[in-house]
Amino acid sequence: MIKIWVEVFWKDHPEKNWKISVSKNNKRLLPVNLLAFFAILLGIAGGPLFDICLRAGEQLTDSSGYIQAVLGENP
Repeated sequence: MIKIWVEVFWKDHPEKNWKISVSKNNKRLLPVNLLAFFAILLGIAGGPLFDICLRAGEQLTDSSGYIQAVLGENP
């Protein structure tokens, strides 16, 4: 790791006049922006989303409601 650090950060760059090129292609930024939006949304609306997921999990583990809805019988 020290060798990499020395080669990358402490050595002089071979070309003194190099420039970093930045792409202005906004299509590549769309996934990053979507992930950032959903991360912020999850931080703001975490409680209601947790309640929805909890109810879905309870319905998945309790099959009595499904049996009653499909067969019309009480388990």
